[in-house]
Amino acid sequence: VYPLVRAYAVTLDEKYAEHFWRWLEDWLQKNPPNTGPHYKCGQECAIRSFAVCFGLFAFMDCSASTPQRIASAVTMLAIHADRISKNIDYARYQKNNHAISEANGLYTIGTLFAELKDSEKWRSLGKKVLEESALTQISDDGSYAQHSMNYHRLVLDNYLWAIRLAKINGNEFYDKMISRVAK
Repeated sequence: VYPLVRAYAVTLDEKYAEHFWRWLEDWLQKNPPNTGPHYKCGQECAIRSFAVCFGLFAFMDCSASTPQRIASAVTMLAIHADRISKNIDYARYQKNNHAISEANGLYTIGTLFAELKDSEKWRSLGKKVLEESALTQISDDGSYAQHSMNYHRLVLDNYLWAIRLAKINGNEFYDKMISRVAK
């Protein structure tokens, strides 16, 4: 999705939007909700949700973005948020990057799609787990609990996304969380 959005941003060629929608329709057809390997991991659902949100908003004004396609994407995101919210305690107990990604998925979907009936629940739970995880997984000096640079990068990417989304939508996080992420 991200290369398609970049290509569209440079060229304004709507073929990239059409490719995005065809990819999403194919994925939805081959992966019925809450079945198969693509629904086993809440973190995968969250990361997929970021890509779908990115594509959806980037291609929103393209002719390929029909009301039916947009509705199917939003439905998919609601299904992903529901799946994550019902199982996030497992990720929270692990105290690792999964909790942060999943919380960010809930926060993102809950923030961007306020029209969904459970959006406030998802946004609030996502925000709570993001703040809680920052305090339990990021040390005062900014070091991360998991000593992998890839996990450190993943966590930083998630927090930067969430902090920016919060700022744009007037829903700030606690200063202590932001301070730890900044370090």
